[in-house]
Amino acid sequence: MLDLMKMLDTSSESFVFRFLIENNITFLEYDGRVLVTQLAFDKATESKLLNQDMNLMTYKEVQDATRVKTRKQIIQLREKGEFPHPINPTASKNKLWKKSDIIAYNNGKRTW
Repeated sequence: MLDLMKMLDTSSESFVFRFLIENNITFLEYDGRVLVTQLAFDKATESKLLNQDMNLMTYKEVQDATRVKTRKQIIQLREKGEFPHPINPTASKNKLWKKSDIIAYNNGKRTW
């Protein structure tokens, strides 16, 4: 697990599990460890550059990083096109934003 976390440049085990599942990579949990095939490492290597832009932020992190302090405000601004959309907009919980989009929003630039 630590090797994959390092390859994906993250400290989040849940991000690694999402990566494995979304990329249909078979893994095995055994004795508190996560075992993956060489394919997983190959995919991680391929996506390393992509992951540099995929540093994700939760609602709480977005609220802390911006002047937008409520979920309702975020939704209203998104509907007006004045705030970035999450990468998983249909999720009922745990919406995630690209950190680069939030930084652009804070700098007054629309990149989304």
